[in-house]
Amino acid sequence: MKTTILQTAEAHFDAAAALMSWASEIQLSCAWATSAEGTAAHWKLLPLAKLRRTIIGVEFAQTEPWVLRTLQALGTLKVGGGNGTFHPKLYLGTKGQKARAIVGSANFTAAAFGSNTELSVLLEGNLSDQPFQELLSALQTHWSTGLTINEPWLQTYTSAWKRRPLAPSLPQIKYDVSTPHSLALAWPEYLQLLKNQENRTPAIRVFQDGPSYTRELDQIAELFKQRPHVADMTPSERSLLLGLPGHSTGLIGSMSAARFAKERMRDQPASIGAQLDTIPLRGPVPPTLIVKVLDGLMGLGGIKLGVATRLLTVKRPDIFVSVNKGSSPQLATMMAQPKIKTATQYMQLLHAVWQLPWYQSVRPNDPMEAKTWDRRTALLDAVLYEHVPPTK
Repeated sequence: MKTTILQTAEAHFDAAAALMSWASEIQLSCAWATSAEGTAAHWKLLPLAKLRRTIIGVEFAQTEPWVLRTLQALGTLKVGGGNGTFHPKLYLGTKGQKARAIVGSANFTAAAFGSNTELSVLLEGNLSDQPFQELLSALQTHWSTGLTINEPWLQTYTSAWKRRPLAPSLPQIKYDVSTPHSLALAWPEYLQLLKNQENRTPAIRVFQDGPSYTRELDQIAELFKQRPHVADMTPSERSLLLGLPGHSTGLIGSMSAARFAKERMRDQPASIGAQLDTIPLRGPVPPTLIVKVLDGLMGLGGIKLGVATRLLTVKRPDIFVSVNKGSSPQLATMMAQPKIKTATQYMQLLHAVWQLPWYQSVRPNDPMEAKTWDRRTALLDAVLYEHVPPTK
């Protein structure tokens, strides 16, 4: 029997992808599962038609209701039971008399397969091998002690999930910058820096399935794909674009205090679209065009640099960074400016960022890393963010 140690989230993702593609039947038993309503990369690995049994824990209401509802509809789900907390992490695939299994620390979540520090073992061998027989026995126990759920239970659980507490924020050191050289990191170092920001403060959620930088950028990328013109978006979609409460996490800048910008986005979206629509969704963006769009947006009544850079950043997170209340102090310090308020100052900031090694690095082949690389400049906000108390 072959044994491989999986020490990174990327290794877990690749091993799970290979197992789920290879197997003809899959059984899964884990403490938590999430999917970002079916859009998360790890969930897309899972061929639902191959699932034979899934046992999922619901302690602390961390498992996403959408996952439970989807698996319940397939008839392959039981909720973890037994004594104490249901806490296994087991993925078993079989094909004829061959078997593969991943056993270790990784729950079936985007964080486990995308950014966490995990440690598991990949086993490959014959189904008759003793370790696989013991794993099958464990799965049978989990299944026989598991609970069958129904719609009333799901509705009650969904309410509990919506009220679930966020992970506690432990004291961590903010990454201080004094010059652009402070951020002169190679891509692997910058990626690790982004991962280190997870839950640095209660507001910072980078890669989580729930409200997070990644989830919001996913939603907006899909929005621009479906409706590339601002004027064609619904009022709710334009509110997401602007970062308004009730529609957006407020990450990458909340524009809730920008009264005139909100009114213009509501009443005259075409005037904003006339500028933002000219920024292409892919490919290079000439600095002359950026300056033209900034001047055009800031020439509209009530739109200042914060709003303009939020709109540019959510459309092209590979190129732009948002200048907002939380990021502005460190961005200004980095550029040796009291504040960054003008288009000229912002262009100087962009040129400095574009020279950094992680910005100029080659796009990674790993799909999870590539997705982060495509948002690398926008995610600088997570590194530089600091809570600024409201002024009285």
